[in-house]
Amino acid sequence: MAKTFSYYPGCSMHSTGSDFSMSLKAVCKYLGVELQEIPDWNCCGASATHIA
Repeated sequence: MAKTFSYYPGCSMHSTGSDFSMSLKAVCKYLGVELQEIPDWNCCGASATHIA
């Protein structure tokens, strides 16, 4: 039985954190863990702060 966890990917997981995202999803798949993005999440603005 797979366990499902909600998570907040943030904007970085779709850009600068894409390598981490791929690793996270691969490990979770191996462990039988399903990740479910929190519906309607909002960007926290951290990505823009790191660029400036």
